[in-house]
Amino acid sequence: MKEIVIKNHELKSYLYGFSNWFFNQDISGFIKESTSTPPDFTCITQAYLNDLIQKDFRHEGFPEDMRGLELSEEVLKKPQFFEFREPIRDMMFQVTAFIGARHNALTAFYPEDGYIGWHTNWNAFGYNLIFSFSENGTGLFKYFDKKTKEIVELYDEKAVWTCKAGYFGSYEEKENHFWHAAESNGSRRLTFAYVIPNEDMWLDAIEEIQNL
Repeated sequence: MKEIVIKNHELKSYLYGFSNWFFNQDISGFIKESTSTPPDFTCITQAYLNDLIQKDFRHEGFPEDMRGLELSEEVLKKPQFFEFREPIRDMMFQVTAFIGARHNALTAFYPEDGYIGWHTNWNAFGYNLIFSFSENGTGLFKYFDKKTKEIVELYDEKAVWTCKAGYFGSYEEKENHFWHAAESNGSRRLTFAYVIPNEDMWLDAIEEIQNL
């Protein structure tokens, strides 16, 4: 997993235009919808990761626990999110078209005590681009480095969109299973993730993201 500096003005206009708008709205409905149960931080611990690794192929790929709200069509169709529907759809279309992705794999909002537990995404494998934004910069993405056997933590920057690029291996590609998790850690956070099946297209997208 590597960090990509977002330099492209067009892409920045889409991302910052959306986050500036989003956090100036009344998002209490998103917070209520994503915090219906008390937080359980077990799923982002080292011990939990160790247990999942021992499960090996019995892990399903998707995260087993998440404290956040995936901004899916099902969610956006709810009456309380009506005013958010078109702006979110527009942003998803703009960014997806810009990077040439086949589809948006995840659009999610995380409250201040939000998280997504350790998982591999081997059921949604491919070359990835993950965009994140946290209001005060305390949010983080972390992954298990199979070479060093250590957990690497990549912190967000305060009110800055960041991008990470990497490859998530399929069920059969055991050598490329990529264990990762994320935490809000006291900051409201947005994440957009895209899967690009073709490596050349992925490399072209990375180059475009870094071009002024």
